[in-house]
Parts: sequence; C-alpha cells; structure tokens
Amino acid sequence: MLIGLHPPLKAQKPPEYVGRLGVEEVFRPPYENWFKVPDPPVRPADSVAHHKGQGLRAIIVLGTWCDDSHVVVPQVLDYLTHLADMADLELYAVGRDKNCSHCPKGVKPERVPWVVLFRGEEELCQFQEYPPGGVKVFLDRCLSKR
Repeated sequence: MLIGLHPPLKAQKPPEYVGRLGVEEVFRPPYENWFKVPDPPVRPADSVAHHKGQGLRAIIVLGTWCDDSHVVVPQVLDYLTHLADMADLELYAVGRDKNCSHCPKGVKPERVPWVVLFRGEEELCQFQEYPPGGVKVFLDRCLSKR
C-alpha cells in the first residue's frame, strides 16, 4: 500500500434495530448502504418458476448488526421477489441476544439470518446463517423437490 492512502472503508453498519421490518425498509435509510441489491442478481431457476403465485411465503429473522444478514438477506429477497408476493415475506430484526418475542409463536433462532420458506402452512425448507451451496442453489433445490 502506498503511504498516505487509506484502505477502502467498509459500509458503516446501521443502527441496531429490533422489531418487524417491511421488505422495502431494508433498502432505505439507514440500511440502504448495508442491504444492497445483489449484483449479479439472484434469480430462481426456470425449473422452479412454476411456484410463482402458489402461496409461497417466508419468515426471515435477521440482525441489522450481523454480517451474514448483510450478505444473505438481500440475496434471499432478490430470489423470492420473482416467486412470492412481498406481503408474504415477514422480516423480523433481533438484537445480539436473538430474543424474538416479537416474532410469530415458535420462532426461536439460534443464529441469524434464519430463513424459513412455506407454501401455505407447510414448511418447505429452512436454513440459518448461510445455506449449503449458497442461496440460489439451496432455494432452487428446496423448491425443485416440491
């Protein structure tokens, strides 16, 4: 590194938030520099496109303080925007203690992000932190089995 030059600054973490979040809120201040739309986009495989309009919904528990949430949540949202109605995506932010008393009954994540995908009331799949093979591979596999 040349003397006098500083390394690039990482995106400054937004304030910690606890509570329900709307999907659009993670891309607005103060979170817009933290949760960025992925590039390249994360799109579902053609083989799972038939799930669009079939009642897919998700519960996503995240930490606005969490690096894994910073990476994974925008990918999951990008993927699901092509298959599910945004009103069917429930986002809940938790503190570092992961207390989820404001979440639906039975939601008790050990790690974040925690993503559960449903069709109606049937759970299709879930993962915590980072899914095996990456977001697209994991969700494509999950939905291709249905």
